[in-house]
Amino acid sequence: MRRVHDRKLRIALAILSAVLCLVCISTTVFAADQGPKPSIKITIKNPPEGDYYVALLESGNGPMLNEYEYDVEYGYVDENPINEIFYSYFEDGYRLHLSPVGSNILPSCDNHEYRFGYMVPGTFKVMVVTADGQVFVSNDITRKAFYAECVYDHQTGILVERMTFRSTAKYLTTAIICYVITLVLEAFILRLFHYPYGRNKRPFILINTVTQVFLNFIVVIVPLAIKSLSSSMMTAFLWLFADIIVMVIEVIYLRPRLKDYKGEIRKTKTGLCVVLANIVSVLADLPIYLILVPVLEFYSRYIMI
Repeated sequence: MRRVHDRKLRIALAILSAVLCLVCISTTVFAADQGPKPSIKITIKNPPEGDYYVALLESGNGPMLNEYEYDVEYGYVDENPINEIFYSYFEDGYRLHLSPVGSNILPSCDNHEYRFGYMVPGTFKVMVVTADGQVFVSNDITRKAFYAECVYDHQTGILVERMTFRSTAKYLTTAIICYVITLVLEAFILRLFHYPYGRNKRPFILINTVTQVFLNFIVVIVPLAIKSLSSSMMTAFLWLFADIIVMVIEVIYLRPRLKDYKGEIRKTKTGLCVVLANIVSVLADLPIYLILVPVLEFYSRYIMI
């Protein structure tokens, strides 16, 4: 029996190692982390003629010219006058929004739709620079939706947010898919530790439902309610804080409730099992998210009305 238990533990650790490797590969390629990520989609109405570039502005403490020069020196950005306009801009307390990953400055495209993701600001402006160096800046707005969809009218300079069914549906779809995948992954880990799903499904499903609702509330609702928390690194810190709380709650709740095939309660073993299940579930968020984003973009654009 001891040998069977050791074998199952080795399998669980192998799964955790595989997930860690996948996360490391994904992080190297995409330079992203796990958890829910807000986004801002900008649609430009009456765009300028010819080529142009789009970026977000957020409150800052001075121009970014020195950082731009540093990036040019080390080859992180092209030595381009357009980039210098964005990086050196500083008016009314606003400067270029710099995301840790992805592109901060997007070139014009045929559909005039531009998506900014990963730690987007809560209050922001849109900055447009034409190929000949003309600068246009919108009014500032504070996003109300986790997946914000905004329209910038280039002729009037007015930026507004559209509260659309599509943005709400995308968020709900993401939350439901992540919830189901969490249940599947954690149930699989429980089985490896000799906990039958049928005997434990009621407390298992109940606590996971409660904690997923709590996690989404903390990461989504709180930053939108407290505007000072809706930008920069705060979303990531909130996600990490909420996930730690979720893990503690699940350990406390499940330790005296989960039963193995013999109907016995083993609190230490259960605690280790729940911690491992949560770690695997959290680390799996990244590859899952990287797959979900393009799928949901296609879903919202070509399938939803």
